[in-house]
Amino acid sequence: MPIYSPTGFLDITNATLRTSNTECQNLKIGTGNLYVTSEISPSFELNLSNVTSLGATSPHTLTLSNVTTAIDATSNIITSGNLKIGGLIYTKDWGIRGASGSNDLYVGRFTVHGITEVLITDQGASLGSASKFTITRNVDSTPLVNGIDSSSTVNYEWYFKSYNSTTYDLWVHPTSPVQTNIKVTSSTYIELGSEPSSSGAIACVNGLINMSGNVVASQNLTVSGNVVASQNLTISGNTFYTSPMSVSVDSNVVTEYTGPHDRPLRKYPEVVLTSATTGEYTASQSSENDATGNFSAWKAF
Repeated sequence: MPIYSPTGFLDITNATLRTSNTECQNLKIGTGNLYVTSEISPSFELNLSNVTSLGATSPHTLTLSNVTTAIDATSNIITSGNLKIGGLIYTKDWGIRGASGSNDLYVGRFTVHGITEVLITDQGASLGSASKFTITRNVDSTPLVNGIDSSSTVNYEWYFKSYNSTTYDLWVHPTSPVQTNIKVTSSTYIELGSEPSSSGAIACVNGLINMSGNVVASQNLTVSGNVVASQNLTISGNTFYTSPMSVSVDSNVVTEYTGPHDRPLRKYPEVVLTSATTGEYTASQSSENDATGNFSAWKAF
């Protein structure tokens, strides 16, 4: 029973159409339902694997409501944009960037009342150190930069410029030429299409650990490299050394401690005094209240 286009309908009212096989280019269901009373062939099941085999790209947002595990991945998760974790953290990897010692490297735009962590890894052949900085800022205040600058050859200076009352841009200025990798983790990072100019940027508050101020350690302080103090180094307690050490001024050794001693400690005077003067040693006292001489100074030796 042929029904030809462009017009023509087969209407079945209050009845059931039974067929062994149905072939069609499109199956359109209006306000009714599609009921299946037998199993669908596995090759035609509407599972996620079969759906994504037809196409895995969608312009829509995928929302997963499972309260325990939303995504269970056995391999890598790759994103070309920002990664938002736990509703708070965005990560931006700037990759390896070059600095000549006179230019500023853009870190990003952030809003106030957030915490930003910046990991800077020097890539030079003689460097390879990693420094981690934490930046915080309140409204109408200068950002505070805390952390430890681990680079032995490059100092990192921090600058900012307010974009509006609650948003600001951040730059880092290496004081020496360096190839460096900058990775940003922040709760308030804002993605921009282009980098703004650092002209007019203001220095941040420096809260970095350095030896020009006090360093207070409530427990052991272990230093694997050199300690450089631009001012006095004051020690109110003892210093303990696990290996021989020396005190030098420039290249001249002033004092050297090699211990333990390879010979017994020497007693002075090296002889037993038998009188006030014995050999080259003389013991005397300013006064003596006992006329018997039993308490003369030389008898102490």
